[in-house]
Amino acid sequence: MKKHYVYLLTSLLFLGVLLQFTSCKDEEKEAENTLIVFLDALTIHDFEKAKEYATPETQEILVMVEQESIKYKIENKTEIEIRYEILEHSVVEKEASYKIKIFVGEKEQIETIKLIIVEDKWLVIMPETQVTIIRYVIFYNTYDVVVRSHSSKTKVRVIEHSTRKHTKHKHTKHKHTKHKHTKHKKHTKHKRK
Repeated sequence: MKKHYVYLLTSLLFLGVLLQFTSCKDEEKEAENTLIVFLDALTIHDFEKAKEYATPETQEILVMVEQESIKYKIENKTEIEIRYEILEHSVVEKEASYKIKIFVGEKEQIETIKLIIVEDKWLVIMPETQVTIIRYVIFYNTYDVVVRSHSSKTKVRVIEHSTRKHTKHKHTKHKHTKHKHTKHKKHTKHKRK
């Protein structure tokens, strides 16, 4: 009988560990799926979809970058292939951390993105200092160039506009002068004597 209890207790302990392990794997999978959907939405500039998988603070950053992408649309019209690769991850209770490599064309950048559980749902959480990750993806690693290009075009337009507006042309009336006509003397022929 004692063997039966030991066997039952061992089985229950094993089952508990197995359920805990399975639960952890499910949590890892859910967190990873959230990250994938978020990054996929960013790569196609679907800010609304990305916001669904982001904390309110991260949503504010997304709104700011979305406004920038609209503002700088002319300078940012080249499309480049964007890929990402998950290098490593850690999921502990209600927090997850993913180290990813983002490929923008030939360039690559390694970043860490964190997720947390909010109301039983995994969400991406990015402090404002990580706005560069989103800009890297949205502006194809050319954010600084795009902003400088836009600024220089805006300055040129402002300068042109200000010179046109503030320059006054002096209009002077032309005086018509009367030309003096001098009478020419008649040439008389002298007779030779």
